[in-house]
Amino acid sequence: MKTKDIKAFGTDAADASLKPLLVTSFSLIMGRRSFAAFSPEIDVFLKEHLFADIFGRDVLGYSDREITNISALISLGGVEPQLRSHMGIGLNVGVSEPQQKQILSVIEPNVGKKEAAAGREVLFGVIASKSN
Repeated sequence: MKTKDIKAFGTDAADASLKPLLVTSFSLIMGRRSFAAFSPEIDVFLKEHLFADIFGRDVLGYSDREITNISALISLGGVEPQLRSHMGIGLNVGVSEPQQKQILSVIEPNVGKKEAAAGREVLFGVIASKSN
């Protein structure tokens, strides 16, 4: 698959019909059920490849990594525990509350109102827990 094909994914009716399946699959793997139960190897892969190898390259700074993670998790939907963690980490590494609200304002028209609303709910919970 070429890059231009990836960018075009989801633009026609056939691709749009796959979205519920993809969202359900990601939700099962990443949040609603233990991804380790689905595929025990994924835990090792995530730790060794994603966190050690990719994040160890210093291509992105900590705040840029969290902006990327937060954006991806909001877009996925159904991964609120991971989103809560990354929003908290974001606040700790310099991604301010206004910046996180700005991420949500970009997500809303480009990904969906439902995803943005769920992200706002998580952000407000994170902010409330930090102020206690």
